[in-house]
Amino acid sequence: MRGVLLVALGLGGAGSETRTLVGCAARGHEPARATPVERSPGASLDRSAQCAPGRAVVWRGGFSEPDWLHAWDAEATLDYGADNAQIVNDESFGRVLRVRYPAGSSSDSYAKEGHPVGGLEFKANLPESLESVSLSYWLRFDPGFPWILGGKLPGLCGGTCPSGGAHVSGTGGWSMRSMWRPRGAGELYGYVLPAQAYGTELGLGAWSFTTGEWHHVVEELVLNTSGEPNGVVRVWYDTDPSRSPTFETANLTYRTDATPISRIFFSTFFGGHDASWATPTDTSIEFAEFVVCR
Repeated sequence: MRGVLLVALGLGGAGSETRTLVGCAARGHEPARATPVERSPGASLDRSAQCAPGRAVVWRGGFSEPDWLHAWDAEATLDYGADNAQIVNDESFGRVLRVRYPAGSSSDSYAKEGHPVGGLEFKANLPESLESVSLSYWLRFDPGFPWILGGKLPGLCGGTCPSGGAHVSGTGGWSMRSMWRPRGAGELYGYVLPAQAYGTELGLGAWSFTTGEWHHVVEELVLNTSGEPNGVVRVWYDTDPSRSPTFETANLTYRTDATPISRIFFSTFFGGHDASWATPTDTSIEFAEFVVCR
C-alpha cells in the first residue's frame, strides 16, 4: 500500500474535530496585539524573510523532488488524503503542493461515516528536537474557496501530536496548528493546558486570509519550562518577522514534562466534524516553501 502512495504522490485515520472551540479571553490568554491584516491583491512576494529575529534555518521542505515526502522525513507516511495531493507548477515557486477538498468533505472522522475524504494529513520529524522554533510557509486559497465555519492548517507539535479530541494531560504530547474561520478570519488552534474537550482557540480574527493570492505565515513557538505557564506563541502574517508580530500571546502551558518540538504537523481539512463544516463545492489550497528556523 505504501508503494502505491509513493507512486501516486511522488512521495498513509486520524482525528475528528468538532465545532467546540474555546476563546482566548475565556482561557485567560493575552489578546491579539494587532488588528486584522490584509495585503493588497497583486502585492509582490517577499521571500527573503523566513526566520524570526535571531533564528537561523535548520530545515527546508519543498515539492521539487519526485519523492518529496521522504525528502522531508525518510520515515514519514500519510495519515490520510493520498488522493487529494497533487504537485503542480507555479510561476512564483516552481512546484507546489495542491491539496483538494471534495464537495461534502469535512474531517477524517466524518469521512469514516461514509462521506468524501477531504484534505491531507501527515507528520514529518524535524532533524532535531528543540525548545523554541519558527515555522514559515506559503499558502494560496482557491479563488472560489468557501470559508464555511473553518478548517485546519499546518503547524508544529511534539510527542503524540494530539488532535481530534485526544485528551491532553500535559505529558506525552501537545500541538499548535492554524485555522481559517468564517470570512477568512485566521487563528491558532492548540492542544495545550488547561485541557479542553477539543482545542483551544487563540487570536481569532487577528489576521484575515483572502482567496486567489499567496499568503505567508510564520508561527513561532517558545515552550514553557517545568510546567510553568510561561510558553509563548507568535504569528507574523504577510509581514517581515523582524517587525512586531501580527499576533502574540504568552502564559501558555504546552506541557508539564519535557516533550520538545519534534514534528511539523501537516494537517488540513474542513472541520470540525459534522455536515455544517463540510465544503459545499470542490475546492483546494496550494502550499509552498516550508522552512524551520531555530
